[in-house]
Amino acid sequence: MTAAEAAALIHSGDQIGMSGFTGSGYPKAVPIELAHRIADAHFRGEKFQVSVFTGASTGPELDGALAMAGGIHLRLPYQSDPETRSASTPAKWSTWTSISAMWRSSSNTAFSASLMSR
Repeated sequence: MTAAEAAALIHSGDQIGMSGFTGSGYPKAVPIELAHRIADAHFRGEKFQVSVFTGASTGPELDGALAMAGGIHLRLPYQSDPETRSASTPAKWSTWTSISAMWRSSSNTAFSASLMSR
């Protein structure tokens, strides 16, 4: 299935377990698609947050994207991404809007590079 199809299976309030351990071990495409769904829900005035549990640290495509979309209810045990640590729940709408627009108009590589530069 596609990343969008997989992300569509995740609902607000779900607890999600993902792998971790640096760039080689954490998922990238599904969390980005999930962040889009969360941002769209928030835009419509709907609450949408998930709890994320990983075996080790992750990176911007997972924690950063979900934090910028305001989609993290609970994050354990690691909070290694700077966006996750600084967001403390509220979405950074101006940043997310620009990154979301870039993602939709370009490749995953450009999106990842933008997140990593923040």
